[in-house]
Amino acid sequence: MKIRRGFVSNSSSSSFVVIFNKIPKTAEELKIMLFGDKREFGQYSVRAVSEAIFREMESPIDAVTAVQIYDDSIYGDSIYEEAKSLPFDADIEAKELAIWHEGQRRQAMKRASDEAKAFLVKVPEGGAIYTFEFSDEDGDFWGTIEHGGVFEKLEHKQISHH
Repeated sequence: MKIRRGFVSNSSSSSFVVIFNKIPKTAEELKIMLFGDKREFGQYSVRAVSEAIFREMESPIDAVTAVQIYDDSIYGDSIYEEAKSLPFDADIEAKELAIWHEGQRRQAMKRASDEAKAFLVKVPEGGAIYTFEFSDEDGDFWGTIEHGGVFEKLEHKQISHH
């Protein structure tokens, strides 16, 4: 059994792949898209949150990048979930494990491809896909954005990196 003898962090981060039906040109436009007429998001003003997210907006991503993000997230999730279901003292030979792993990889890649295609058809003419990365390690403000459902009004995928 391994014993950790140092600082153990309970921080998390999440990536978000977000479809914008229209690319916001200002933080005010983004605020309306994300929050409508709400004034607060958790303990923060929607204006402060919108301005912070607007500053994080870089170039939109292309479809290939979106599919790669899906591949990474779903493949990782599938393997993790399957590995958790193995008995603690599983005695799996290396060859059997390699075969199992390859089967999981193929299933996950198919699922990722199917989900990415379904996601991409939701991008309207004039719309775009953006990615964001937020972490509660960067403070309560960013943790609130990561965990608070900031993109719930928009089509999005959250990929947790706990």
